[in-house]
Amino acid sequence: MSNSSSSRATGASGRPATSGASSPATHGDADSAATGDLSVVEAWRLLVKPVPSRRAPGYVGIVAVIGLLNLSAIAAIVASAAPDPMVAAVAGLIHTALIPGLLLAFAVVPSSEVDAVEWLALAFGFGILVLIVGGLALALLPIRISPIPVVGWTATVTLVLSAFAFRRGISWQPPALGGRSALLGAALVLIVAAALRLPGLGYAEFQGDETEVILRATGVVQNLPDALFYHGKGPGEIVVVAVQYGLRGALSEGTARLPFALAGAGGVLAFYLVARRLLGTPGGVAAGLLLAANGYFLAFSRITQYQSLVLLLGMLGVWCALRWSLGGSAVWPTLAGALVATAALAHYDALFFLPPIALVVLWRAGWRGIVDFELLSPWFRGAQVGSAILALFLVPYLDSGLFGLATGRVGDRVGAGLPYNNVPSIVASATLYLGTGFPVLVAALIVLGGGVALVARRVETPSVRVWLLGLAWAAVPLLFYAFVARKPGTHVHVATSGLVLLAGAGFASLWAAVRLPPVRLALAGAVAAGLAVVGTYLVPVYLQTTAEVVRENRVGSLPLAWRPPGGLPTKERFGFPYQAGWKSIGALYAEGTLVGSFDSNEQPQVTHWYTRGAWRCSVDPRYYLIAENVQDEIETPRRVIGSGYHQIGTVTVAGEPKLRVFERGAAPAGGPRPITWPAESRSAQFDRAVSAPTLDPGPWARGVFARGGTAVGSRFGEDAELLGYQVFIEDPQPGGVVRVDLFWRPLVSSREQHRIDVQLGADPRIGDASGPACDKTGADKEWVAGQPFTQRVSVPIAAGATPGSYPLLVSVSRLGAGAGPLQPVGGPAMGAPLLEVGRVDVQGGGRAP
Repeated sequence: MSNSSSSRATGASGRPATSGASSPATHGDADSAATGDLSVVEAWRLLVKPVPSRRAPGYVGIVAVIGLLNLSAIAAIVASAAPDPMVAAVAGLIHTALIPGLLLAFAVVPSSEVDAVEWLALAFGFGILVLIVGGLALALLPIRISPIPVVGWTATVTLVLSAFAFRRGISWQPPALGGRSALLGAALVLIVAAALRLPGLGYAEFQGDETEVILRATGVVQNLPDALFYHGKGPGEIVVVAVQYGLRGALSEGTARLPFALAGAGGVLAFYLVARRLLGTPGGVAAGLLLAANGYFLAFSRITQYQSLVLLLGMLGVWCALRWSLGGSAVWPTLAGALVATAALAHYDALFFLPPIALVVLWRAGWRGIVDFELLSPWFRGAQVGSAILALFLVPYLDSGLFGLATGRVGDRVGAGLPYNNVPSIVASATLYLGTGFPVLVAALIVLGGGVALVARRVETPSVRVWLLGLAWAAVPLLFYAFVARKPGTHVHVATSGLVLLAGAGFASLWAAVRLPPVRLALAGAVAAGLAVVGTYLVPVYLQTTAEVVRENRVGSLPLAWRPPGGLPTKERFGFPYQAGWKSIGALYAEGTLVGSFDSNEQPQVTHWYTRGAWRCSVDPRYYLIAENVQDEIETPRRVIGSGYHQIGTVTVAGEPKLRVFERGAAPAGGPRPITWPAESRSAQFDRAVSAPTLDPGPWARGVFARGGTAVGSRFGEDAELLGYQVFIEDPQPGGVVRVDLFWRPLVSSREQHRIDVQLGADPRIGDASGPACDKTGADKEWVAGQPFTQRVSVPIAAGATPGSYPLLVSVSRLGAGAGPLQPVGGPAMGAPLLEVGRVDVQGGGRAP
């Protein structure tokens, strides 16, 4: 293996760095002039056409800045007024992210040290940085996020950035275009990445974790103080959605996912730029195409989650560190610190970019340089900038009292009892997300290229330090999630970047070893064929929406499919197509076709978003909404549904029945057959009219006490405080039901040592809710002092109840030692030991069907 890495400005592979940035023009005449030895001909040439000592001032930068300001104003108008949601979403991203990012690139990026592709990639990354940091600042202000605040905030940020851009505008020169092969390579990588990520972003309804992001973004738009902090991790993914949601006032799956898909494609391009600096253009293209075909990053680019944000910003941070390491100016460490810190605002997985950054810093500093303050002072500034960005979120988070959610989440992920053996689950996850072709192709390139690098002494292959960089980049996260983390989940994807870099180094070694054009063409063709095999897995699994291969457990039918010994994972399936027609259910509730409580086999946060907060109750609900192929399915009582309910309708997707609606009671004799509701007929209606950010986001964003609830503030002894309640009157008639949410704050910790009773009327025979909790969570059974919870109960009204107004009464009893009812103290009404929290009017007639 060649170890060529001299102190001159070369790439880490030993060959000249392919930045594409032109150095100051030099030729024989200038060299002669520098020495003072000029011939008559040389002197005449210098008099006729002198060599400038510096670039002449120009106006291209000023014109570009003015054009960007006008484009920003136009984009704001289009984002607020365009009827097409995707057009509005694109315009919104241009206004809130792309224009500020370009202006920031004008202001801070030295164009002489980058080529055009690198400059544009940095500008896009800066746009995402401004969107996250600016969106976080906007979310922390005590205002509701709506079009005027979003446009006003973005306009202010844009004008501030344009002032700095104007300062450099008069002397700004466009970066060099770069070599033809480098440009073609960047275009090829970006086209492949975009082609796999951008088509059909509405391919699936919001999946479990996605819905939590959407609901918390809804809370941010509504200016709920703690909506960000209930997340338990970085706010990046939430504010990206919230800014766009607040700007447009409506949300669809495609528009919500668009920023993440673009970030995913940009992250692939950023990785290509890193690999090109390290490996040259051939190795960079191979590595970039492999990352574009990485199933993990493909899946995460098509959902509203943090992974693509971390990839883009973290990878650009690595690029900045590498550019400094190869002789760049002192601005790059500052930019690296800002980019990686913003990536950490999306998720702590960004920390795994620090080992490769530390290694490339050592390339320039050396071991002795780590004590050289003057050399490393730019990195201290970068650390300060990064700390300031993190403090924008962490300081108010620590002050919120909800920081324990984050530490609890980390503790749950890591746990105790080291070491763990997560290798089988990692293999199963990789098999599902990557298929078998991708790991085989990557392994083959690493082994073959590594062998060539070891034996080919006269071939200029990537240097040892590049191989060590890729190895450390892969090994640190892989070892952590294999043996330290208790729940690795899909987080192991962060190790694949280093593995792909090693595969790119392998290809670069093979390319350097075979110099004959036909042999190189055959090598490129072999890799292209391997990528095509990978594509036979990616396309049906991720892009084909009519046959839900993963949800229907048909992965084994794909070419070269392999099932690991423990089988494929049944949970944490993200990015795979799935539609059950939930938007139709939301539209049916909105138009009044469906009215009342329901239960379902789908996750609560999903149904909360799509039913627009309709009351979900497992005790005698009016409807059962049963979907096909549900991930993490919640068990429903099939016998009860079969005997006590009848089907009133079916939601179809592409003509296939996907969601069945059952209503309480026997089917009427001679009644109508179940109605068919095609999902396609109501999807646009939901996106346009039903998805407005008026939904109470539930406990995922507002904590316990619901908007519209009635405050109580009564204490039961020294054991519990009833914060408030909310009544949902579904069919308040004899034989009907009253639904109640009670919001509690325990003052002591206990487990099944207290009983909470709810009844309607002084005579419990009118309505007694001493049965199971409505949502079967049993949250009222285990108390943690100071940790609020919601108790959801269903109060059945006796069939013989007389119409009239009845008090809703609540009591708390202590069990075991000191057993007995607790006396309520304070609040609006008292009647020991029962507390009247409200009244319910029972109407005449019979129970609704």
